[in-house]
Amino acid sequence: MAVAATVFDYLQHENILYDVVMHSPTESAAESARESVLPLVDVIKSVILRDGQNRLMAIIPADKCVDIRQINHVMGAHYHLDAESDIDRLFDDCVDGAVPGLGQAYNIPVIWDDALGYEEDVYFEAGDHRELIHLRHDQFLKIMQRWPHGAICRPRTTVQD
Repeated sequence: MAVAATVFDYLQHENILYDVVMHSPTESAAESARESVLPLVDVIKSVILRDGQNRLMAIIPADKCVDIRQINHVMGAHYHLDAESDIDRLFDDCVDGAVPGLGQAYNIPVIWDDALGYEEDVYFEAGDHRELIHLRHDQFLKIMQRWPHGAICRPRTTVQD
C-alpha cells in the first residue's frame, strides 16, 4: 500500500511539500523510527481520544506518552483513550493500526505537543506500516497552525506507555 488516499489528497489540497521514507514493516511509531534510523523525537505518534461522541487526535513525539489529564485541562473536556476497534474504522484507507498524524484530513480535531514545533523535521505514518511522511518544520507548522497545542505529553515510565 502507498500513501493513504486521504493523506495524499489533504497534503495536495493544502500545498504541503513532503517526501516519503520507506522502511521495513513495523508495528509502532518507535519501531518505524528505529527502522528508518530517525530520532524518536522526530517521529509522531498519534493517539485517538474520545469524550462521548467527540474524538480528538493527540499528536506527540514517539518517545513520549500522552498526558490525558493535561489535554483535558487545555481542552476543557473529559477525554479518554478510544477503543482500538473503533479507531481502525476511522481510517478506512489505512492499514489497521497505521494512524497518520493528520486527524484534520479525516475530520478529526487535533491537538499537538509543543515539542514538535521545535523539530527541524517530523515524520508520521503514511497509512501503512511501511512508509512515513516527512515534513520540514515550516510545512508541519503550516498544517498545524490553526490547531491547539500545549505540553500534552510526558516521559515514558513503563513498557505499556
